Amino acid sequence: EKWNPYAGAPNVLSLHTSYGSVYEGTNLTFNTYLNFDLQNKFVPLTKFYLKAQQGNLLGYFATNVNRSLIETDEKDRPSTVNQAVDVSLLFVKFLEANSKVGAALIHNLEKKQTYASAFGSKTVDRVKFAGKIGTDSSLTVGISSIFDDVTLNFAARTNFCCSTDKVDDKDVCKGW
Repeated sequence: EKWNPYAGAPNVLSLHTSYGSVYEGTNLTFNTYLNFDLQNKFVPLTKFYLKAQQGNLLGYFATNVNRSLIETDEKDRPSTVNQAVDVSLLFVKFLEANSKVGAALIHNLEKKQTYASAFGSKTVDRVKFAGKIGTDSSLTVGISSIFDDVTLNFAARTNFCCSTDKVDDKDVCKGW
């Protein structure tokens, strides 16, 4: 990954593992994903992912650890580590073979911010209609058409008008 053939060697090494099992009719899958920066001898990205599916219900639990090196002017500590951890939950219910609804919840542990969204999609012939609404006052709609080996996609996003308050010099939406 991120390999430049002219430089002579890859910069980042990626490792992915997966283990699956069936427990009392529930299909469980556990995945891990690691990136290792060969130049700095550093792990910038780690992902842990648990997926469970039973019948027409599907659930995900994921943890992402994003780390970055920040160079400092200190001689005893030339760099420090900035870390961000996200915990995500996602639930999907398949209503029919061609339609589904779901909800997602993402929480950033460092910023102590939570984002939630609800979404749905419906496929008619080879055209998929999808929509998502989130707690950040956003609405996203999309249309995808798949014909043979060609996929056409259109997506639009807008933010709803909301009344705002100033909190720590930031505009915070207090309602739609």
